[in-house]
Amino acid sequence: MARVGTLPQGGCGLRVAIVGTGIAGNMAAYKLRDGFDVTVFEAAGYIGGHTNTIDVEEEDRTVAAATW
Repeated sequence: MARVGTLPQGGCGLRVAIVGTGIAGNMAAYKLRDGFDVTVFEAAGYIGGHTNTIDVEEEDRTVAAATW
């Protein structure tokens, strides 16, 4: 039996679904990738969730702005 806080090594054959590609979803998929068959689902046309950054043109410069 695995201890709390440890992940299976070398693949245990279990499938995991991650819903959303925000910070939490991306980190969960990253941490689980070696021990599980991970599938990530995202409804938006981009990854990042609320951490999405867009470029905004201002007069003579481009500014990076976070979207919420």
